[in-house]
Amino acid sequence: MAPIILGFVLSNVMEVNLRNGLAISGGELGTLFQSHISILP
Repeated sequence: MAPIILGFVLSNVMEVNLRNGLAISGGELGTLFQSHISILP
């Protein structure tokens, strides 16, 4: 039950940050995966 609640709460935050990142990069997905930190799970 906890992972479902955590996913529900964090999904909005992750979506907003993904939209901001795509807006900054001009819609290029490659820029989101250039850093080693962003690739690690």
